[in-house]
Amino acid sequence: MFMDGINFLLTFGITFILFAVIFKVLPDVNINWRPVKAGALFTAILFAIGRFGIGFLSSIFRHRKYIWSGSIHSFDSFMGLLYSCNIISRGYLY
Repeated sequence: MFMDGINFLLTFGITFILFAVIFKVLPDVNINWRPVKAGALFTAILFAIGRFGIGFLSSIFRHRKYIWSGSIHSFDSFMGLLYSCNIISRGYLY
């Protein structure tokens, strides 16, 4: 349980730093750190929620032995990619 908390905090911190660097470096204009940190925090929170949701759905369908479970996993991967792209664009607009 303790290691799960450390894993979450470490992953959240790395995600926050990664998004902050992306939002600071990619635009062609000079942006202050305050809106960059707010957007990165918002994006990292949404990203953590999405990771939890997609992991939860994957764990539900992992134990089912249906013929179409492969399509569920590919759909799950596609939804993860779509959700990640949407989160990045929302955080960037924030």
